Amino acid sequence: MAPRTRLDPVVRLEEHREERSLQQLAAANRQLMAAQKALQDAQDEAKQDHRTPGPACLWDVAEHAHSHARFAVERATQQAQQAQSAQGSSRTQYLSIHARAEAIRRVATNRREEMIKEGEKAAAREVEDMMLMRRRKANVA
Repeated sequence: MAPRTRLDPVVRLEEHREERSLQQLAAANRQLMAAQKALQDAQDEAKQDHRTPGPACLWDVAEHAHSHARFAVERATQQAQQAQSAQGSSRTQYLSIHARAEAIRRVATNRREEMIKEGEKAAAREVEDMMLMRRRKANVA
C-alpha cells in the first residue's frame, strides 16, 4: 500500500473539481450540438418554398411564414454562437483545472516515492546496524 501524504486530501479535492469541470464541458458540448441541430433545422425550414398555386392571400401568408422562418434562423444562429462561446470557455476552464490537478498528482506521487525511498534507506540502515552489532558481539566473545 502506498504511503499517505499530506497532499492526498488536496489531490482528492482537485480531482473532484476536475470531474465537475469535465461534466460542465460535456453539458456545454451537448448544448452546442443541440444548438447546431436547431440551426440546421431552422435553415432547412427557411429553404423550403411553401407557395402553391392559388389566391394571392395564400402567397401573402406563405411570405409571412417565410420571414418568420428567417428570423428563427437568425435566433438559432445567435444561440449557436453563444453555445460555441460557452463551450470554448468551458473547455479552457477544464484544461486549466486538469493541468492543476495533474501537477498536484505528480507532486504527490513524487512525495510518495521519496517516502518509500526514505523507508527503504532506513530499513537498510537498520539491517546494517544489526549486522554491525552482531560483528561486535562476535569480536568481543
